[in-house]
Amino acid sequence: MAENIQAQLGSFDNVEVRIRTVELAEFVQLRATHDFDSIITSALFRDPEPRLSTVFGGDSPANMPGIDDPALNDALLSGRTATSEEDRKKAYNAVQERLTELTPMFFVARGGPGAISGRNVGGLVQYGLGSLLPEELWIKP
Repeated sequence: MAENIQAQLGSFDNVEVRIRTVELAEFVQLRATHDFDSIITSALFRDPEPRLSTVFGGDSPANMPGIDDPALNDALLSGRTATSEEDRKKAYNAVQERLTELTPMFFVARGGPGAISGRNVGGLVQYGLGSLLPEELWIKP
């Protein structure tokens, strides 16, 4: 993924992208210091809450870009506490608009959840990010 992004950004004049793999301990330090120009991190979600608050909330230790914006924080809170689908959509539209204004980022989704079984196993039903529903599994003797 990093090489793909490197190739795409490298097509622009005056843009140089170097790839460096960091160990988990260094990643934790980078999360605290924000001492990087760009980094690939995760904000993968099916539902915006709680993941967006975790990665973009001003008081979250997992807020990699270090954003602490009152309007964004308010929109995240509104989305989390909304009591109607309409209010929730309005709040998360505000989150998206505010993130677009605040920081250069893009979301990349790459997933191919799958399951492999023997011929005598059935009932493979996936949910979420590819987990299996164990109550649906069966084994034919």
